[in-house]
Amino acid sequence: MRSSWHPVRVILIFILGTVLFSSEGCSFVVEKDVKGKGIAASCTTNSDCHAGVCVGELCTSKCGNDADCPTGTKCQRDGFCAQPLRAGFLYIGVLADQGWSYMHDQGRRAAEEALPWLTTEFAPNVITDADVTRHATAMIEKGANVIIQSSQGGTAPMAALAEKYKKDGVTFLQLYNRTVTNPNLGSYWVKIQQSWYLAGYIAAKKAKKHRIAWIGGYVSPQGIVRANGFVRGARRADPNVQVEVRWVGFWFDPGNPVSGKYRETLLAEQVIEAGAEVVMSNTDNERVYDAVEAARVAGKEVWSIETNNPASCAKYPRSCLGVAWLNWAPIYIQQLSAIHKHKWKPEYIHRGISVDPSQSPVGFQLSTEPGMNDTDTRLELENLQAAIANDNDLPLRGPYATTGNRSAVADGEVISDDELLKMCWFPEGMVEKVNPDDPKSGDRPALVPHGERTFLKRENMTKGNESLADPPDCAKNQ
Repeated sequence: MRSSWHPVRVILIFILGTVLFSSEGCSFVVEKDVKGKGIAASCTTNSDCHAGVCVGELCTSKCGNDADCPTGTKCQRDGFCAQPLRAGFLYIGVLADQGWSYMHDQGRRAAEEALPWLTTEFAPNVITDADVTRHATAMIEKGANVIIQSSQGGTAPMAALAEKYKKDGVTFLQLYNRTVTNPNLGSYWVKIQQSWYLAGYIAAKKAKKHRIAWIGGYVSPQGIVRANGFVRGARRADPNVQVEVRWVGFWFDPGNPVSGKYRETLLAEQVIEAGAEVVMSNTDNERVYDAVEAARVAGKEVWSIETNNPASCAKYPRSCLGVAWLNWAPIYIQQLSAIHKHKWKPEYIHRGISVDPSQSPVGFQLSTEPGMNDTDTRLELENLQAAIANDNDLPLRGPYATTGNRSAVADGEVISDDELLKMCWFPEGMVEKVNPDDPKSGDRPALVPHGERTFLKRENMTKGNESLADPPDCAKNQ
């Protein structure tokens, strides 16, 4: 029988073995010559990735379960391997109010739905610095890679946490300031004055007696920016309109009713009695709008403009003119995507109305209820929104006078980002009652409250809501 081991075959087998195996053992030499990046690495084309494809600027591969994916990655709900990202959100309020915190939660949910590798959790009622530290730390210990603080408070603890965890790959996003530190603390905010400018414009168009009202929550530059946008928009529609201001002193009355009523309700009733035809509120609940709707049911000619939630008007069919809405989804999706793709860098994100409404973090929509709008008003609003999308500085650009604390805004002057973050003055047109307890008392130009002003009496205070009595001195921010 002829042997099958022909000399040529033996030589070929020897050469093949030399190529495939190293002389030191059974390691494949080809492992040392791998071209391309591994799963979860950044990419632009499929050729950038080894044994995988480039999807969403990240190398990945198809999978049926976690066992199909390399260590450190998991099979996501879209059927691709990816490095998971976990984000913890901190809310100052509760979701039941369907206001500020509710809309941040809508942004969180939208991000989780859009990003298959993302999981999230949240904590409500995060009010104090101690709350921020406690909840953020607990989230990190459970595996959070990102902490997002969705209110202006907590700046100091967020900075301290960023420093503590900077070597652990945890990223921090702080709302409303320009505190940015390498490598892991960024800041984000929206040009909220734009939507409030549109709200003021609609309010003044509706008010035939030239009087509307703005009920402020926490006395802070963030709130003042909204108020100033509201006043400037109102004055665009009606140069003679007066905007009465009242203050809660905090984002909401946390539960100490006076004469059976929360402070938001009392203030709404007071401005209506003083003649306000449209009321807008800068608080983290719907109590003001409840009071306005009740007044409409009782026969008073008064309307409201809601904030935050685009669906708010549905709850107030008799009184709601429209909503100055917020949409945090575009910012959260963009920031979390950048973090996941290893393209994020700490910076101050400050965005406004976009030509593409789906990408706008702020905007305004009229009520669809009959009698709440007309074709001309709707067209004016659409044109004004388009103008702001193309000129983000339009709402607060000069010229106009102020009520004090700042010289007049010059013709063509643009308020800088730094001044917006410290804003503690009102434009001309903002008024307050000489005697707040007497709706028939005269008006005077309103000034931003300082520490000496008290909104609730000490005897009505309980432990835990003292902040309602003494608002911060906004002047110290200038």
